[in-house]
Amino acid sequence: MKKALDFLVQYVGNPSSFPYKEISNWESAENGLGVLIYRGARYFNEPEYQKIWEDTFEERLESEWILLVMPSFEGTGSP
Repeated sequence: MKKALDFLVQYVGNPSSFPYKEISNWESAENGLGVLIYRGARYFNEPEYQKIWEDTFEERLESEWILLVMPSFEGTGSP
């Protein structure tokens, strides 16, 4: 799972460089990736993922229902 996230995070905010053109509606796919990045930040205790979450997805996905059932980051107001 970590290897997959490590591969995908390099394309956040840069969809034109994604090598596989089969994905349509990149924004929706990227938002789904944002939720996985959030989970990965907690599970792997990965500061890089948390920074990507905060910089790119936190505001954009603030009303994402799945985040209501996930624990927040320690000491922050993030979901």
